[in-house]
Amino acid sequence: MNQFTYRVGVPAEDALFLLSGFSDAHEEDDAAWRNCAKVFRLLVPTAVTGETRLTLRMRFIDTNFRLTLRAGDHVLGAIAPEQTDWHDLTVTLAKSGGDVVALTGELDRDPYGPPKPKIEPNRRYVDLAQITAEGSDLSAPERCTRARIGQAPIRLTNLRTSANAVRRAPPASAERTVFFGDVHVHTNYSYCGHPNNGTVEENVAAAKQRGHDFIAVTDHGEHMDPDTWAGYFDELAACSERHDLPILPATEWTSREHGHRNIYFRQTRPPYVDYFNHETDHPAKLGAFFERHGLDALAVPHHFPYVGQPGNVETITPEVEPLIEVYSSWGSSEHYGARLQDVNRILPGCTVKDALARGLKLGFVGGGDVHNALPGDGGMTAVLAEEPTVDGLFDGLRHRLCYATSGPRIFLDFHINGFPMGSVIKVNAYSIDKLFPLSIVASAVGAGPVERMELIGNGEVIYVTTHRTSAAENEMTLRLSMAKLATPNGVANTLNQHLVNYSRYYYVRVVQSDGAMAWSSPIWVDFSAAG
Repeated sequence: MNQFTYRVGVPAEDALFLLSGFSDAHEEDDAAWRNCAKVFRLLVPTAVTGETRLTLRMRFIDTNFRLTLRAGDHVLGAIAPEQTDWHDLTVTLAKSGGDVVALTGELDRDPYGPPKPKIEPNRRYVDLAQITAEGSDLSAPERCTRARIGQAPIRLTNLRTSANAVRRAPPASAERTVFFGDVHVHTNYSYCGHPNNGTVEENVAAAKQRGHDFIAVTDHGEHMDPDTWAGYFDELAACSERHDLPILPATEWTSREHGHRNIYFRQTRPPYVDYFNHETDHPAKLGAFFERHGLDALAVPHHFPYVGQPGNVETITPEVEPLIEVYSSWGSSEHYGARLQDVNRILPGCTVKDALARGLKLGFVGGGDVHNALPGDGGMTAVLAEEPTVDGLFDGLRHRLCYATSGPRIFLDFHINGFPMGSVIKVNAYSIDKLFPLSIVASAVGAGPVERMELIGNGEVIYVTTHRTSAAENEMTLRLSMAKLATPNGVANTLNQHLVNYSRYYYVRVVQSDGAMAWSSPIWVDFSAAG
């Protein structure tokens, strides 16, 4: 009889076994453990030819909840605990034919117990400390040995990588209108801020009264169950019709490991999504989930640099995530040390600038993400759409025909050679001569006096204007013709400041005298020798 044990909560031992649904490592009385989410998955070593005896060292915090275990597709049974101290739970696994099997645990309220609230996030229900497997011919696979784990004591995830697809925006000649809305609204469906977030009805009514052209209600999926989820979207649809205000179907997907995303759907009643489910517990899995369910959906990373729950820009998948939130009630995420930012709450390396530097083609949105406040109290998104419908607004977001403001309704237009914001201008060594000189034009009409307009190129301010073309203090225009071998100020390129065969992005930042700001979505000049 062979035996293999690993301690859960010790990264050097559990790193390559834990798949999803576990909290950070904890320790008390010199014992390590992790808390299990409502759905968790882990790998356990198994005997190849015979049965495997599996012992889990566990602690149930609340005995009114039971745990259902599955090994692959086989249900091992439901455990209704009778004690809350540490004890061993033993189950037997049938012959699997492999050296490991995925063990899934799912928490649910005991149907025979007294009525209790549904599972809530951030509460402890079950702690797991150790896994021991015993079998006649059991041997831990080489990829899970301590020697291998010691080289990379972190939880590894299969990342899906691919090249950025070129998205050509709709023709610039299409007649479009600017529609303003808060795309990050929380109600009392979200526990964060409950019970002062207000109901869906109260938030929609407030947005209508404040003159929003649309909103997106983005309550946390992990704060609901599938039944609540269905009623939630029914309520959104009813409120949208009652108040004659388009509401983009959406939810917030929250992961402490990979950052926060808002997910927006074209469909008004999408299937249940949360980060506990192993099908959607990593950003790289969202695209496959959308495709499997026939969903037209997109995800938007938000407040990635926030020190409390930072995101990793390396996890952004461009096919699924064409946008990023540049401003919210948490402040600016544009770059480290940006205006409208408290650097004490910000981590460098997680900003919008860092994401764009990786070549990701991300348009900009702004959202409130307010709690105990009203829609529009944080950032706002302006969408260029033909009509203010869910389809029209979703198309505008999908094609990055949108921009962000810190709250006020600032009108902003930005083109390069007639291509609107969000465009990718594809050039190569044979076509680049036709691109220059770049004709860069931007105009702004502020909600107050406009102080300056800045052109950002590859993360740096390369041109600034404070010149008003009219007597109105709230209007400003930026016009620039950039030659092929010259800097933005017309100086000959002697310091390689403007490389021809180098991809770049540009966007415009507007600053009002009162400090309010707007950021256009970028325009990319995508140089490809093979294109």
